[in-house]
Amino acid sequence: MVFFRISGAPEVLINHPDLVEEVMVAKQRSFTKARTLQEARRVLGDGLLTSEGEVHLRHRRLIAPLFHQRVISEYGAQMVVLGEAHQRGWSEGASFDMTEHMAALTMAIVARTVFAVDVTGDRREFGRALSDVIEILSKRLIVPWGSALYRLPLPATRRFNRSRARLDATIDQMLETRRESGLQGNDLLSLLMSAVDDGDTLSDQDVRDEAMTVLLAGHETTATWLSWTFAELAKHTDVADAVRAEVRSVAGTRPLEVDDVPNLVVTDRVLREVLRLYPPVWMIGRRAHEDVQIGGRTIRAGTVAILSPWLMQRDERWFSDPERFAPDRWRDHPALPRFAFFPFGGGVRRCLGEGFSWMEAKLLLGTLLRNWHFELVRPGPVVALPRITLRPRNGLPMVARRVS
Repeated sequence: MVFFRISGAPEVLINHPDLVEEVMVAKQRSFTKARTLQEARRVLGDGLLTSEGEVHLRHRRLIAPLFHQRVISEYGAQMVVLGEAHQRGWSEGASFDMTEHMAALTMAIVARTVFAVDVTGDRREFGRALSDVIEILSKRLIVPWGSALYRLPLPATRRFNRSRARLDATIDQMLETRRESGLQGNDLLSLLMSAVDDGDTLSDQDVRDEAMTVLLAGHETTATWLSWTFAELAKHTDVADAVRAEVRSVAGTRPLEVDDVPNLVVTDRVLREVLRLYPPVWMIGRRAHEDVQIGGRTIRAGTVAILSPWLMQRDERWFSDPERFAPDRWRDHPALPRFAFFPFGGGVRRCLGEGFSWMEAKLLLGTLLRNWHFELVRPGPVVALPRITLRPRNGLPMVARRVS
């Protein structure tokens, strides 16, 4: 535990699995969301990521059934169909930004599976708007007076407002499409619009906030995860060949299926190792709303506890040679403390979409890598950009090469 101040505000970095577990599980009631997600309310409203207390628990109860293993298994076929369709637009030697392509693909998947709508024509504009919002939010989080800047007619503020309006328009279009269709299914919008909890229904604003939260969180993190995976596989062609061989052995020439997922063992190790090195949610903040004892030390009310998967998962106490990309470390890895590896958080706020993301990442990686290899355009290491999520700095330009 390291106590310090940033612009006079008390903070503490906590970097031991047992202490992280105290914050996120045993004593989670003593903490609320820190400033990052409070600021995210400007975009997400009072959705699952940003809400607190009874509102959070109520909405989690309503949304949880959508991410039950049985339900997400039904999404697998659509994930593969969309992945196959996306790669048909590639050609030998084509050059593109992999981060943009993965964002567009994962957004289409979330829209189709979770919302039962098609947003094909909106993906690029939505992606650019999301990038703008993340960039501006992130930059303003690092200055104490950042919140005040939204009240000034600055170019960045105008860009933020335009981008937020674009995101809102996409969600509004989804809601309108579902209402006009009159269809009732197991998708998120149907569940939210018809949800009843203790006799209360969700307001239109509640539905909008949860839809925005799931759409953004449901595609941004997986897109970033897959982008880093392709970056590492470009540098480790032997590992890429091993994944490709596994997919062909498991599925032959047919498309991957949900039942194939448990057999993608090498693929799982690769994705797990990328998640260890480049967790999309690289830092988690919790603000103590009362004095609380953690590890025998008192954290005063108002102090922000910083928990970093990036730091913990690169710590040699838990991982040998921690900076090295080594998927085989997961073959016979000794048992880890519960929070030595926590890319999806933990406790009552553990990511509901974890199972969805794992299935999506495995099916998409196998689908796209089966017949393609990707080369980095820029030589040298890919530098991480620590914003709200951990994206590759300046995108990820790659060249597609067809594999026979």
